[in-house]
Amino acid sequence: MSTLNLHPKNGGQLIASLLKLIVLVVMLQIFHQANAATRTSIADADWDITTTWDCTCIPAATDDVVIATNVTIPNDNNTTVNDLTINANDTLILNDVDLIITGNWSNSGEFTHNNKEVIFQGSSAQTLSDTTTFYDLTIDNSSGVSISSGIQNVAGTLKLTAGVLTTTGQTLVLLSDSNATARIDGSGTGSITGDITIQRYVSGSEGWRFLSSPVSDTTINAHGDDYDLTGLIGSSDSAADPNVYYYDETQTGGKDTGWVALTNVTDTMEVGKGYICYIWSENLPLTLDVTGSPNCGNQSL
Repeated sequence: MSTLNLHPKNGGQLIASLLKLIVLVVMLQIFHQANAATRTSIADADWDITTTWDCTCIPAATDDVVIATNVTIPNDNNTTVNDLTINANDTLILNDVDLIITGNWSNSGEFTHNNKEVIFQGSSAQTLSDTTTFYDLTIDNSSGVSISSGIQNVAGTLKLTAGVLTTTGQTLVLLSDSNATARIDGSGTGSITGDITIQRYVSGSEGWRFLSSPVSDTTINAHGDDYDLTGLIGSSDSAADPNVYYYDETQTGGKDTGWVALTNVTDTMEVGKGYICYIWSENLPLTLDVTGSPNCGNQSL
């Protein structure tokens, strides 16, 4: 059987080694803090030119960056920074590269995404403030990311790789227009806490459209500001024929007897249920928008 030698000489050597290790860790932390600086742009130029910055250097991945001019990140390599601030009247442009943020995001100016991705990949909690339109937005932070102010728009894909994206009391919009509709990629382990707004662009001629709700906790009245609802209590023309129905397979008789009209603008749009809605020509084209908790993961139909 082996034994631990607690001879005073050996114990002193162990304590000395531990003290050296502690000193080394502290020195490394001081070194990191001393080398993590705030870099501010001073010229309208590319990111990877030293004269663009007040330090006459290119920002390191651990630096905080302030965009105080018009700066373009060229298509050389993806770029990583800690905190990123875009000042009012100034612009950051992505040019065929992705941008990785390990700190916080604040945008009082302009951000041009050029259909590229911004990845929030910090080791501690991160925040987004002010208003930005992203193309692809990825949340990859087990400590979480939260929206603290402004309106955050996503035009491409919201990818929930890891961690919780908190939107409580704030605004996150998945955009839709004649070119494309944003989506949620739920292949990761991340999730959303709070409500989001999801848009759907609708065009074409007058007629019936098959629709459902991508969020919970919403009523048909959420459509009422996008096209005319009729035949429902609380609608603009409650005496007219209803223009929103769902299909009830339990109804007996012919196939047409299964169509059931909604009766009130406060009727809930149930998760997983399809609705047929008549949209008038004077309302087209339009962008539907509904707000609520997104229907992510497995759903019971």
